[in-house]
Amino acid sequence: MFNSKDKDRGGGLDLKIHTPGALNFRGSVVLPTVKGSLVATLWSVLITCLHLFVTKLSMPSTYISTTSFVMSLLLAFKNNSSYEKYNEGRKLWSQLLTLSRNLGRLIWIGIEDPEPKATEEKRVAMDLVLAFFIAAKNHIRGKDGIRDEHGILRPELANLIPSKKQAALDAAEERRGSTASALPLTEIVVEGAAADGSGPAAEVTLQVPDAPAATRGAGSLRRPSKTAAQYGFLDGSRGNLALDVTHMLSAYFSAQLKKTRTDSSQYGGMITTLNTMTEVVTSLERVATSRIPYAYIIHLKQIIAIFLILLPFQIVDQFKAWTPALVFLIAFTFLGVDAIGSEIELPFGDDPNDLKIDVYVEQLKWEFTEIVKTPRAKLNEWDLLDD
Repeated sequence: MFNSKDKDRGGGLDLKIHTPGALNFRGSVVLPTVKGSLVATLWSVLITCLHLFVTKLSMPSTYISTTSFVMSLLLAFKNNSSYEKYNEGRKLWSQLLTLSRNLGRLIWIGIEDPEPKATEEKRVAMDLVLAFFIAAKNHIRGKDGIRDEHGILRPELANLIPSKKQAALDAAEERRGSTASALPLTEIVVEGAAADGSGPAAEVTLQVPDAPAATRGAGSLRRPSKTAAQYGFLDGSRGNLALDVTHMLSAYFSAQLKKTRTDSSQYGGMITTLNTMTEVVTSLERVATSRIPYAYIIHLKQIIAIFLILLPFQIVDQFKAWTPALVFLIAFTFLGVDAIGSEIELPFGDDPNDLKIDVYVEQLKWEFTEIVKTPRAKLNEWDLLDD
């Protein structure tokens, strides 16, 4: 059930406006950018010293204008693609929040509760709607299952899923684990780069069971899946808790219809909303697993590296001792723009630049806490005019 401490904390989103400044480092790309910038600067110091004290190393500057134009186009495409994913993820989470609110309203108002047990069942159903939202968040972050990597029940879900259902989920995971131990492993080779798009391409050999539903037992050590961030697919070996929650809610809705506690129109609205919530989670999976092609990212980084290597040769004759400072500024600019695209491409984590999904969770939790404190109103209580 909902935590009683939530009812007094006050609701509402954190709407404080934090104005970014040039000296703010939290959430910036200074650290991943300054390393490459310093390397380029040290290289330019070497070229400058050789040019001033040993031999002339200057070359025509026509390469700068041509390469910088092409590089700017590639950077613009990468950042636009990354922001498109960021923006679509923001819209999908807002849509899922809206659907969860609608489903909570339909459950609390559209289902009659003639006895205390029926009211308690509705509260549990409201808990499951919130559990769906949290499970979807964990699923996209690669934290599937009702238990964490140490086999401990996730605290954010412990009070939302009934203990009987928790036991059923544990049994299902143990069943998947026993199935996995009996299945042959298939080796697949995934070719890609690092999660942030940096570093050379590498081939990674993964061993996976032939059956997609297989997983380890509930008592074994589980690591959060990184496949969505690194290799472009989600690890479904531990099941999908959000999908399990939809099965529970569908069964509850069908039972209420058979008991005539709700009519067919309300039932249809609840099922349609639940189906749309599942569709939104599928869209979130698509956003999480659709990466910019590695060939594009690698080629862009190669062009930036070549540009920065040749840059000192083309400006040293004009700027002389100021060449290293200028190279640092140019490198910081281009590498920073590239790092921004990598930073916002996967916006579902808990980094400063990621979407504030946890704020949505807290908001929905508070709203549902307020809803269940109010008994379901009778139809005549909503009359707009007195008789």
